Amino acid sequence: MVIIVLICSTAFFAASNYSNLKKLESANTQINELNNGSTADTETQINELKTQVEALKVENEKLKGNSTQTSASSEATTEAAASTAGTSDSGTSQTGSGSTYTIQAGDTGSKICTAVYGEYSEELWQKILDANGMTTSTVYHPGDVLQIP
Repeated sequence: MVIIVLICSTAFFAASNYSNLKKLESANTQINELNNGSTADTETQINELKTQVEALKVENEKLKGNSTQTSASSEATTEAAASTAGTSDSGTSQTGSGSTYTIQAGDTGSKICTAVYGEYSEELWQKILDANGMTTSTVYHPGDVLQIP
């Protein structure tokens, strides 16, 4: 009789363990699905925040009184004067097919775009990148010269 009770108890515990194993596997699957969804949501949120940061940088530059535009205008004036003398101090120039922009310390895509076009947009920045064979992940340094289409 004791043996029958032990066999029944063992069978019951084995069935319970199997049932719990299936529940655990189901829970793990749900957790993984939630984590994958969270990652996608997090990446979306990060991209939205990056867009907001770029927009705020542009707005900040405009609020600074467009000092970057004044600097670019001054460089263009210096270039025009240097062209008549045959030399260029600033490294920027106007050409028949467009102009160039020399990257300064602290420049970002939005600063460069705003200095050149008076405003920033992803399309305008991509236009500059394409003209220079660059991508959004390309690292540029002060002194690098960009062709401006």
